[in-house]
Amino acid sequence: MTSFFMTSKRWILLLAVVSVLIASGIAWTELAHRPRTIVISVDGMSCEGCASTVRESIEKLPGVSDVAISVERGEAELMLDGWSDTTNANINNAIETAGYKVIATANE
Repeated sequence: MTSFFMTSKRWILLLAVVSVLIASGIAWTELAHRPRTIVISVDGMSCEGCASTVRESIEKLPGVSDVAISVERGEAELMLDGWSDTTNANINNAIETAGYKVIATANE
């Protein structure tokens, strides 16, 4: 009598299942750690000096890149590395510490 793992068809099936599980795990990891765009509505910016202050406060945070500030729309848009531990709360706190009020935060 042969054991379950000793028959060639079952062995191939087991290898196929393991391969699919490994591949799906890798794909999930890649999706979970993709960079994300965050748009923040900021109140109190009235000039390019304000925009520079907000930009600098956000850029100091780990994992943040590509910060764009629009005084006209009252928005800060940034890219956050998916591996970063920086949270929306960290970003909001940095902006408020710089003297501006966060109205809303949206992840895209």
